[in-house]
Amino acid sequence: LEADGRHLFVYRKGELLKVFDSRCPHQVTNIPHLALEGTRLTCPKHHWVFDVSTGECVDIGNRPLTEFEHRLEGDTLQVYW
Repeated sequence: LEADGRHLFVYRKGELLKVFDSRCPHQVTNIPHLALEGTRLTCPKHHWVFDVSTGECVDIGNRPLTEFEHRLEGDTLQVYW
């Protein structure tokens, strides 16, 4: 998802909805959507691996993805950063 030039990852399962910055917290590398396999997102630069259902770093690194506050207004997802 892209909004105002910023790329985001949106995870949704049932009523649970999470929105994360697509930039790796390690060196602010933009992680492309093609790096997503299932719920595992791998940064191409240094191979940090994140679980997009939680944002937690699950391999190599030690910092989570940045999660953004958001709300659904009808069919519109509003994200705040």
